[in-house]
Amino acid sequence: GWEDPWWTPARRAAEELTPADLDWLDALPFSLSVTLPGAEPLLMVHGSPRNSREGMGRMIPDERLAEALDGVEERTIVGAHIHYPWERWLGDKHLARRNEA
Repeated sequence: GWEDPWWTPARRAAEELTPADLDWLDALPFSLSVTLPGAEPLLMVHGSPRNSREGMGRMIPDERLAEALDGVEERTIVGAHIHYPWERWLGDKHLARRNEA
């Protein structure tokens, strides 16, 4: 649970958040579509386009991944959450993960 020593750094950080900090975090967008000069738009997410806690790693079946990408217009989706670098193509969608240590 939350009292496990493993969570101590996160628990301490959460305890220091002010109401203004929480309002700022609450106002952040769930996802962000970015268009760089000379490039197609890309979608930046934490987990998947439908849920910030849903990873899109190598063990996710194509069918489930296709469901998570349903409605996404961007061809490139960049995210994190799974803690290993990885990329994958599903149809015309290119998924790329950076390694957040």
